[in-house]
Amino acid sequence: MPTTITGPITQTFEVLGPLYCPYYNIWGRDVYVRSEAFADNPFTVKASSTSGSPAIIDANGQFFHFLTDAVEQGCQFAYDGKQALTITIPEGQQLYHEDNGNADAAWKHCNSLIMAGRPLLDPTRPRPEHWDMIEYCTWVEQKRIMADGTPHDVLSDAFIDDYMQRVHQMGLPLGKFTIDHGWTPGHYTYGDWDVDTTKFPDLEKTFRRIADNGFVPSLWFAPVWLHQLSRVVAEHPNLLGPPTAPSTPDSPNREDIWH
Repeated sequence: MPTTITGPITQTFEVLGPLYCPYYNIWGRDVYVRSEAFADNPFTVKASSTSGSPAIIDANGQFFHFLTDAVEQGCQFAYDGKQALTITIPEGQQLYHEDNGNADAAWKHCNSLIMAGRPLLDPTRPRPEHWDMIEYCTWVEQKRIMADGTPHDVLSDAFIDDYMQRVHQMGLPLGKFTIDHGWTPGHYTYGDWDVDTTKFPDLEKTFRRIADNGFVPSLWFAPVWLHQLSRVVAEHPNLLGPPTAPSTPDSPNREDIWH
């Protein structure tokens, strides 16, 4: 049974490394899984916009998650690099802990507790089924195997088929499958959102194949971003807002600036 621990308290747990730390990410540099000692405040650690939940999962599926972002200061995960994870829970904060080995179920239950206190929509209205599904997003896997290229280079139909096969082989629950950045021909189509037909000759067919594998197909895009060299900017320059520069570590070219 999961337990909820209320602060202020500091408690040490026996864990098995490596530890999965979804909050710790520097633009997808494949650093979620950590074996070395660390001491982090998951709310304030220097990461990036793609960092995730203030949670840790050990190699046995033991699950830890801070329950509120209303109290950030004083929270800490401290791992000794061996078998001890010491968690500092300040006053006003709570920690969700489940050690039954089923981290997927624990995370879903934890999220349900968090969202119960944040009714974003009228609870009497139906909501899309995929909102409650686990999501498989290709981005981190693109980062993992990109070698000397960029994460956009590796995305393809074959990549997606391999990803889905491994999800099935591992017996993981099915859910939403999101094709992330890389399905367009470079960054210049931000605003145009053309499909790179060298990678995806028939994107509709790709989506049908994802659905046939039991997933809900999804496609990443950034509707509020425009590239200064896109057609939409050439045709509607009044839409161009202030630049966000520099771009990203994956696109260092001077002309590759988003707005």
